[in-house]
Amino acid sequence: MVSWESCKQMQKADGAKSIASQLSAAHAEKVRRNREYIMKIADILRLIATQGIALRDYDESALSNNRGNFIEILHHIAKNDPSLKRRIEEGSKNAKYTHHTIQNSILHIFADLTLAAISNEVKEAKYFALIADESKDISKTEQLSVVVRYYLNGTIYERFLGFHPAEKT
Repeated sequence: MVSWESCKQMQKADGAKSIASQLSAAHAEKVRRNREYIMKIADILRLIATQGIALRDYDESALSNNRGNFIEILHHIAKNDPSLKRRIEEGSKNAKYTHHTIQNSILHIFADLTLAAISNEVKEAKYFALIADESKDISKTEQLSVVVRYYLNGTIYERFLGFHPAEKT
């Protein structure tokens, strides 16, 4: 009974917040920090993708001299970013978002957004052409390369859409 009365008095005190609102504020702060962290991860992935360099190396362990571009850039940035450094060093192992499956998922999201943007531009374009060519890759698999060329706002654009396996030639 004494603890219930103490709780009521604490709630009546000027400026005191309910436990629910304190939990909600803590949750909102955690969500904000997680979003900030994942944006840093996404920025590094975007940099590596636009530069056309490899993300990973064959040995990404802590003992390796070269853990791949993604991990090395992440740790380099963390030297000057205390919150990033703290997350990498002290964060839970399952919430670092550095695993290759997470990297691939983020890159697939980037690819989907890029294709959507290209699709919207092609819809606005007065003229467009689809260019397709087949070739064999190193494993002798037939591939179809697809490119779209379009005229928009006085400029000609040519965008590579990807390689697709050719079932039949």
